[in-house]
Amino acid sequence: MSRYVDKKHGLILGSGNVFFFRDEEKALHEFNAVVWAQGLYFPDHSTAHGNIQSMAEQFIWDEWEEVVEKPYEMDGETIMLPIHVTHRKPSTYVTYWLNENAPGWGVQPPPLCGRDSSPSIFFAKRSHALAFTKMVEEMLDGVTFI
Repeated sequence: MSRYVDKKHGLILGSGNVFFFRDEEKALHEFNAVVWAQGLYFPDHSTAHGNIQSMAEQFIWDEWEEVVEKPYEMDGETIMLPIHVTHRKPSTYVTYWLNENAPGWGVQPPPLCGRDSSPSIFFAKRSHALAFTKMVEEMLDGVTFI
């Protein structure tokens, strides 16, 4: 049975089950733990809040956007619609840390369209996921605003 634990800075650690994703070639990758950073919640949510990220999200992910064309059928005619796709990959520091401290980690591929608001980092061992959440907590500990 899956167990999810809320950690500091909106991180969630899942364990106790097999977590998996399929890559672009449809190969299945299985892991023992998963971590993701929750997005921010606004009671009166509007489009102005759409791209505001938590500090954990900003620390963990590098983000860029591209426009891809997707075919759309309309009145028997195929037209190409531009779709804005937001990609995320672990930041350089996080990638280095994961390579050094969590062998066997993985990140799900980006979605085909739209914004992936909560990408996950998968871990071969729960202890690696715990060490990762601890590292993020330590890096963001004591953050103040000037």
